Amino acid sequence: MKNLLIAACLVFVGCGIKPTAPISKKDLKYTVEAAPEWTNLFHRTFGWFGADGIFSIPLSGVDKVGNLGNQETLLLFSDTYIGEVVGNVPKPGNVMVNNTCAIVQGNSANPDSIQFSYKKDKNGTPQTFFLPQNTGGPKQHFWLGDGFVNQERDNTLYLFAYHIEVTGPGVFDFKEVDVSLMAVPAEASRPPFAQQRQIKTPLHVNLSGVGEGSLGAGVLVNTKRAGAPHPDGHVYVYGCFGQDKNLVAARVKPKDFENFAKWRYWDGKSWTTDIQRLAPITNAASTNSARRRCQMADMP
Repeated sequence: MKNLLIAACLVFVGCGIKPTAPISKKDLKYTVEAAPEWTNLFHRTFGWFGADGIFSIPLSGVDKVGNLGNQETLLLFSDTYIGEVVGNVPKPGNVMVNNTCAIVQGNSANPDSIQFSYKKDKNGTPQTFFLPQNTGGPKQHFWLGDGFVNQERDNTLYLFAYHIEVTGPGVFDFKEVDVSLMAVPAEASRPPFAQQRQIKTPLHVNLSGVGEGSLGAGVLVNTKRAGAPHPDGHVYVYGCFGQDKNLVAARVKPKDFENFAKWRYWDGKSWTTDIQRLAPITNAASTNSARRRCQMADMP
């Protein structure tokens, strides 16, 4: 489900190939085709019926082509509509929450293999799974980024969460102010994610000549245990910065994932300890590398 442009760029940095100049999108050769059997899993008219943003995380920590070696996949969604749809039109009373999920069992597009989940309060009202701690209330929330299961840290599930602050009444009156790292132990890595830890990060910065942004838009676990074809033992984390949508990259060993002093940042020639030296690999990337519009009804 990864954005193809980003995925092609990951090959260069994630496999140790050091580009000497920004990667041209004209040089990328690929084809795409529809997979209606998978799309149909999301055609729903009751409960979860549409969302913005989707990331897929193999819960085994093994991430091979064809999902080989993994039998359970977590799908993360951000803004989600919950309610009832009749004639492709949502009925009044539908609600929106800021993040939900689904779990897919196995590797076939069987309608019985997917289970959508959202949190509920004691009255059954839909709620969001992940909320910023110690905030001013409903005007702040999380949109989810990418994540992975870290086999070198007791199979902890790590998720990036963009801290969003609402600034006014309009649809686009919001700003991204920070990015947190959610850490969920293996025994709680399914809904409702009851034992989540929230870790502040230094991964939201404003880069001179590049712009502002956060790391966490894409994750490549380039390790042998994850099944990477050319492993170098690092986890690569990508971000999208500035108005030109510049793609930047960081890396760290899996065992050091929570130790930000161990992170290194690609400056265009080498890996540096200084996050302010992050240099674009290419531009015109997706703000969130794996995001897809999964709207399942014709919204008015």
